Amino acid sequence: MLLPDVNVCINAMRRDAEHHAPLSQWLSARLTGEEPVGISELVLSSLVRITTNHRVFGQPSTPEQAMDFCAALRAAPSAVAVRAGPRHWSIFERLMTQTRARANDVPDAYLAALALEQGATWVTRDRGFARFPGLRVQDPLGAGPVENGATRRNRD
Repeated sequence: MLLPDVNVCINAMRRDAEHHAPLSQWLSARLTGEEPVGISELVLSSLVRITTNHRVFGQPSTPEQAMDFCAALRAAPSAVAVRAGPRHWSIFERLMTQTRARANDVPDAYLAALALEQGATWVTRDRGFARFPGLRVQDPLGAGPVENGATRRNRD
């Protein structure tokens, strides 16, 4: 399962985003492909929060535009709703301790725990996710998997 980060979804949605075309194509292809694509409601709520913020975008999206995009993601053939399960909190606690996450790193640890619990590959442009032990991270623009020590050890 692939689990896209909010940065991938925002870039796919916003035509004025730097990597809109390739990320829109990447996401569209995956949402109609064979492999399941996990859709996190936390990611979707972040998309709505960020794309409707006039401090982030000179011409922000309307709430309706953002919600319509979220609805399209959720309705896609390969989309699977992903929510925290019974092991999520213990994985989150472990990541918080191992990485000493604080402040703005806390949501990243929460999302990394979600991907780990699901056995999913976290798809993001944010290389900072490589700090989470055991997390498989993929850059959708073809930079390949993002390595971290735990991932490397698990393959050896």
